[in-house]
Amino acid sequence: MKYNTYLIIVLLGVILICSCLSNIKIKKIIEKYQNENNASSYLHLDAVQNLTMEQIQQQIDRNNEMILTIQNDSNEIQNNINEINQRNTELEAELQRLVNIAQSLA
Repeated sequence: MKYNTYLIIVLLGVILICSCLSNIKIKKIIEKYQNENNASSYLHLDAVQNLTMEQIQQQIDRNNEMILTIQNDSNEIQNNINEINQRNTELEAELQRLVNIAQSLA
């Protein structure tokens, strides 16, 4: 019975010491962010700012992916246009050859 009492007292002492150390650490964090205004609002604003920064970075990444997709599509479209222009040039040359043949027969 005496052993259990001592064990409970030791455990309560450890809990008390941990609680005091935790409070000291929290006070240091609050002092770091404390200015004229409320420290808890600074901590909250810091968390909101970090969250907002992450969301902005994610949006930037998504926009960059969309830009790359558009650029790839644009390059493909330009390649198709170049190919069509080349075919048109070949067809115009063939048409001119046929016109020349028709004129020489007339």
